Amino acid sequence: MPADRPVRGLRIGVLRDYFEDLLEDEVRRAVLGVQERLRASGASLTDRQLPHAPGIASVYLGIVFAEAAAYHAAAMESRSERYQAGVRLRLEAARFVLAEDYLRAMRGREVIRTDIDRALDGCDVLMAPTLPIEPPPIGAGTVTISGTAQPVRNVMLRLTQPFNVSGHPAVTLPAGRTSRGFSCGVQLIGRRGGTMRLLAAAHACETVLTR
Repeated sequence: MPADRPVRGLRIGVLRDYFEDLLEDEVRRAVLGVQERLRASGASLTDRQLPHAPGIASVYLGIVFAEAAAYHAAAMESRSERYQAGVRLRLEAARFVLAEDYLRAMRGREVIRTDIDRALDGCDVLMAPTLPIEPPPIGAGTVTISGTAQPVRNVMLRLTQPFNVSGHPAVTLPAGRTSRGFSCGVQLIGRRGGTMRLLAAAHACETVLTR
């Protein structure tokens, strides 16, 4: 178990720009509330950016599709009917990712990884919303944010993809509830290889947020 540490003096880098560009209003309010409570408890919050975050979706798809196609190739050949239709469709599409696409995405991963490492300079952890929306109805294809329809799948993956790709550990904490009673969350992101330090920081934040 991680050792206890106080939240006072904890250095948190708050990810802005891409991570705040597409948020439902109630999620935004919940996240700002978390930041205010941590600051009031003695944490130090500074703004951070990941300059290449807007390109994460193509990097993510280039890696995940190629590796998923290779991993599932034998099963797709012998028993594709056992896959759910949506999953099977994505795996079939993944077969069309070229080697050059995969290698380009791997180079993109290094750029994202470097961005995150630099954002962590002078910080113990980074912070961002976990999901930009409250949980959507099962089967919903789109969600409306600021009057614009957005694909649910893209929106739900949007803020966690950078760290899934980069290999930085991340943990989500409760950030309150919307007016309809749905949970919101914030994620903390730590250094690669620093999972236990991340968990210690998360525990310190959780003691403040669950008072």
